[in-house]
Amino acid sequence: MKIALDTNVVVYAEGVARSSDDAPKIAAARRIVEHFANDIVVPIQVLGELVKVCLKHPSVPDIADRLEAWASVPNPSTRIEDIRAALALQHDYGTQWFDALIIAVSARHGCTVLLSEDVPGASSAMPIRIINPFTDTGRDFLGGLGLT
Repeated sequence: MKIALDTNVVVYAEGVARSSDDAPKIAAARRIVEHFANDIVVPIQVLGELVKVCLKHPSVPDIADRLEAWASVPNPSTRIEDIRAALALQHDYGTQWFDALIIAVSARHGCTVLLSEDVPGASSAMPIRIINPFTDTGRDFLGGLGLT
């Protein structure tokens, strides 16, 4: 099973906290990345968004080095067919544009799940399943895949 990671999961895996309550999410994201290392996909757009977030946090070490670490997983780029698919997702489900684009790229790359803290407009009818790994339901799903 291929699992795509949304920006928020990657940001937490990098240890970037937005509040003092983020420590459990950081630990969970790091466990996810470690456990599914051979099965994760991080669309190139997510890495661009990671850079944007990290530039706002001076506590994050050299972002170029961090990007290099993510080069070991597939980083599919956006194609014209992804833009068409994202437009359809946005139209059909009201999904925000960049979320729709991440979903489209991830689906094309064979992912069946996108781990994301928040995808407004997510629907079970979408081409991949959207799971919030930081909820009880998300933890149960990941536990079923062997993540403890």
